[in-house]
Amino acid sequence: MYDIKLITADELTADEIQLWRQIQAQSEGLASGLFCPELVQSVSQFRTGIEIATIQCDGQTVGFFPFHRADAGHGSPFAGPLADFQGAIIPKDLEFDPVELLVACDLQSWSFDHLLAEQTTFVPYHVINDESAFIDLSNGFDAYRSARKKAKSDELSEALRKGRKIQRDVGPLRFEPCETDPKILDQLLDWKAQQLQHKGLPNALQTEWISPLMQSLITQSTPDFAGMLSAVYIGDDLLAGTIGVRSQHILHGWVTCFDPQYYKFSPGLILLTQLAQAAEQLDIHRIDMGKGPESFKRSFRSGSIALAEGIVSRNAVSGALQQNWIRAKEWAKTKSIGESARKLVHSIKAARGQ
Repeated sequence: MYDIKLITADELTADEIQLWRQIQAQSEGLASGLFCPELVQSVSQFRTGIEIATIQCDGQTVGFFPFHRADAGHGSPFAGPLADFQGAIIPKDLEFDPVELLVACDLQSWSFDHLLAEQTTFVPYHVINDESAFIDLSNGFDAYRSARKKAKSDELSEALRKGRKIQRDVGPLRFEPCETDPKILDQLLDWKAQQLQHKGLPNALQTEWISPLMQSLITQSTPDFAGMLSAVYIGDDLLAGTIGVRSQHILHGWVTCFDPQYYKFSPGLILLTQLAQAAEQLDIHRIDMGKGPESFKRSFRSGSIALAEGIVSRNAVSGALQQNWIRAKEWAKTKSIGESARKLVHSIKAARGQ
């Protein structure tokens, strides 16, 4: 039996942050910057309703459960549409009753769509299973490139070829891994908004707290956590940019977009290859690309992290109905039932795609 104490992000003590990091280091998934305490603290500055449940045993904190509290007692991952990984910060062998956690947090339900599947305590509430692709650069770019060739995956070679072609046809490329100019981020988000509008898709990135959060993150940089805005230029002009978060040796990208006039050169993939080639110098061992059906993720991936979608609910009937809704959404993604349904299902995912 565990005791639960609710705190705000700014109430985390130095000892709790140290424990938090120790737990992160035990898991490939939790090691992502998306689980760092700094991200929870940053989000809480711009988004209301962020709380942390500290999980305690015999008076000692043993885990953390950050979440967002919405109306009617519904809980969701604290980072909203930016939450490409979700879950509790707990050791792998820690088991508890998720419904009891909800009761202690005064929540009626907690939904998830990018939950780390390794967190077995939530397995009974999984509805859909998926995976998040990553690029393994722990042995350097050349080893990664050789592995892609051995796997007969040619999209990396094609992206490198297009990088050479744009330099011949247009001008020299320049890669900047860590930009802090807010105008670059503004241009990136503006391009993404135009892209989504052209496709007739809603823009989840227009949520009022997201842009200020990102502007804040690109000025943060410590050995444990940093926001990271990277850009590639063609001559003096911005060609493409990407923003994400970094935790020590892991980079997770959120949004990538590019100047649409250079679409035929696949600028987003040129930027990704530039990042991969610079990884050793930047001490990056893994680039997380997130879940999704995009072909480049299948081609570029070295491996994946298992994820799950589902809901924990204190009301069995309500929980069953919401699980059926999740199944219906999954069916809508794979069946031809009309453009409006597909747009609804893919809207948030598309807001952060290449």
